[in-house]
Amino acid sequence: MDSEFSEVLLTKLRTELRKANIQLWVDPYTDENGRQTGKLMELASEYSKRFNMPEGDIILHLEHLRSFALQKLEQNQQYKSQKLATIRLKYSPKTPTTTAPTFVQIKLDEPGSVLTSQLCDTMQLSKDQVKLIYNGRIVNASNTIASQGVRHNKTILCMILSTTGKEEAAAAEKQMKKVRDARRGAELLASTSRDSIGRYDPQITDQNGRTIDLPQEEKSALTIALSLHEMGRNVLKKKQYSNALLFLLEADAEFRQCSAQILNLVDNFAVLCLDISWCYLCLKNLETLQDAVDRLKTSEDFFKKSYGESLQRLLTIKGSSGHEVALFVRLYLLQGIVQYFNSNYRGAIDLLNKALSYANSIKVDDEQFTEMLGLGFSNVEARMALRACNGNVAAATQYVFKKREENEEIAKAEKEKSRKRDLARKLGKCANGNEINVDLYERMVLQFGFDKDLSSEALKQCNNDINSAIQMMNDSSELLAHAAEKEKKISKTLVSQVESVGFDPISAKAALVHFKSNLEQSIEYLSTHQGVVPYDWLANLHNHDEDAHSSKTDNLSAEDKKALTSMAKVVSKEENYLDISLDEELEYISQYLAMARSSME
Repeated sequence: MDSEFSEVLLTKLRTELRKANIQLWVDPYTDENGRQTGKLMELASEYSKRFNMPEGDIILHLEHLRSFALQKLEQNQQYKSQKLATIRLKYSPKTPTTTAPTFVQIKLDEPGSVLTSQLCDTMQLSKDQVKLIYNGRIVNASNTIASQGVRHNKTILCMILSTTGKEEAAAAEKQMKKVRDARRGAELLASTSRDSIGRYDPQITDQNGRTIDLPQEEKSALTIALSLHEMGRNVLKKKQYSNALLFLLEADAEFRQCSAQILNLVDNFAVLCLDISWCYLCLKNLETLQDAVDRLKTSEDFFKKSYGESLQRLLTIKGSSGHEVALFVRLYLLQGIVQYFNSNYRGAIDLLNKALSYANSIKVDDEQFTEMLGLGFSNVEARMALRACNGNVAAATQYVFKKREENEEIAKAEKEKSRKRDLARKLGKCANGNEINVDLYERMVLQFGFDKDLSSEALKQCNNDINSAIQMMNDSSELLAHAAEKEKKISKTLVSQVESVGFDPISAKAALVHFKSNLEQSIEYLSTHQGVVPYDWLANLHNHDEDAHSSKTDNLSAEDKKALTSMAKVVSKEENYLDISLDEELEYISQYLAMARSSME
């Protein structure tokens, strides 16, 4: 839409025309030749007085609606006769060039790549500079347009990452590279546990910051989603809404690969839906209203289930409802704006007032905030503590110290849990496939003074039966020592022999570890299964050999290591996503309250 048109005024005019059942594209507002009549001027004069706005602005917008309706009628005929669908375009952050079309016509059985190419050719842009989004999803290049839900006369959001020119093109490529690097870093973070620059073992935590044990595949998918979401939030804080939306929609696609059961364990998907809806608002993208409605419903349902209708469950879980209230402020604000554009002004006012009430309940006094900063607390600590303690600086100070102690205790417990998890990986598995019990192992080593290697081998052979393991230590220590040494090292000669048959060294070594150096069984298995070994054999191989464990990232390219390092720095376990200042929210509340009240007059 041209910048000279106000979407707010167009929405108000559409509402009034609909109420009065006025059709601008027919007589008496349009003559037989398709031109406007004097009746349109009379209508503009009437609305000018009603809205207390210049008559020139009203006639401009009415004529836009009339012309649009006539154009739409013609396009409907083309769709019926030629199956040529009209797809309307909304640009973000703004219409890039004078050649940018307001719509395109295309057959819906074409793949998404054809639509992108058509737009790029018209605007003389590269494909990397254009991202098409429909109903909250990035349009897939391979799938047909129809299969992605796009229909005749629907609107697609066209995100332009730059305009023409060398500098702008370079900026577009840089942004797309950030998206690609973020995804690669997230994938590496999900799959990598060690590399030469440090230890990366991302853990999914609950609302108390305690680790949630998840199956590896679920954990990997969720780690990618959380990482991309966090990257998007970092860009969102800089108010780069178009760029943030790219990361957030990538995260959305990953979250949707996770099971509903997993999504119900963490509130991140609900927060993501809220963040995407916030981007829609800041980009003034009214065409995504229905997607916003669906996302806000997802957020509301989760927040109420998680925190209670009046945050009463949150009080039980965390002892305070100060900072999470900020999420409800944004939720009710966005729902109120949706109601406004759906012409439900009374509903909009109720929701906006609710958002305002919640915002006022946690509003932070500037002087108190400055005082907290002067005491050495961070912005996040100061704001969240003052909200939790209703502006009492003394209580807020104690609150911060208490939270720090709690976080230290949780961190200490999580560190110990991580240590035991790492040790369990190194110790390997029992004969029955279960992990060696770390507590029993450490009891044998630290309390009874047995050798480490012999203790692990005894527990392995006795399936964690400590009494049998101790008996074996006393009766067969030499046999255990031999078995432990054989288990620790797989002969290079054996690996070479398996390789010579045509199998890769990693699969060869994994099979030899599994079959305890039995050459015939290893080759027979690999031959039967086309050289493919189960995932847990590879995991056991990494546990068996730390060199193999570390090589996964030692062999990464410099670019991959950089992507991994960057993403690891971005991902945070802190509650920074709850630290919303509410300044923008209060501005929007004031603006839309005034507009809704004006529309009811």
